[in-house]
Amino acid sequence: GGTDYAADGSPIHFDGITVDVTAQKLVEMRVAESEARHRGVITNMDEAFALFDSDFNIIEVNDATCKFVGIPRAQLLGANQWKQFPDTYESDIGRMYRQVQMDGKPKFLEHHYVFPDGRAFWFEARAFKVGDGVAVLFRDITKRIKLIEALKESDKRKDEFLAMLAHELRNPLAPIVTAGEILWRTSHTNDSVARPASIIRRQARHMTRLIDDLLDVSRVTQGHIHLQKEVINITDVLAQA
Repeated sequence: GGTDYAADGSPIHFDGITVDVTAQKLVEMRVAESEARHRGVITNMDEAFALFDSDFNIIEVNDATCKFVGIPRAQLLGANQWKQFPDTYESDIGRMYRQVQMDGKPKFLEHHYVFPDGRAFWFEARAFKVGDGVAVLFRDITKRIKLIEALKESDKRKDEFLAMLAHELRNPLAPIVTAGEILWRTSHTNDSVARPASIIRRQARHMTRLIDDLLDVSRVTQGHIHLQKEVINITDVLAQA
């Protein structure tokens, strides 16, 4: 609207129009509420979140990100990712960011990172394109990786123990097998010796096969088994079984 005034400055008349903007304001309110909800989710979630523009300037982070990298939010916002973390540009994580920006396909990566202060973390990162920029979700998986490594080390020690045990068992078993064989061969004239000699011979051979199986397990886990494939007669296999 507008007012016309007389020469002495007094108002003569007012002309104006009134437009109903209720619908527009309701839309603006809903957009503001939606943004507030999204910001609340991002702010309060446990995962670290970062949003980059097309030049990889940091335009949004949540509290979890600040805690993870140990840098205040005010220092991160507006900073360039490659200048703030220069060693990430040529790393797997940096290449993933740029690839997501180029092809628009979400990507996932587990990455090991050492901060300048010496803190080392394993984290998983999920990157996806948002507009011309890239958004990333981070999760600290250091405990999980260490647990997996501990389990692998434990499994390796178990395999080493089984291999050592199998070798040690073969030493006392060898004379038992030999003695059982001698008893069995010399017991044909003595029925009271023949039966226990046959049992000793049979069970000693059985133990030998079990120990050989134990050694095979150790060889398989250590990658020392080389398979030689050949054609066999299944009838012979069934007959042996």
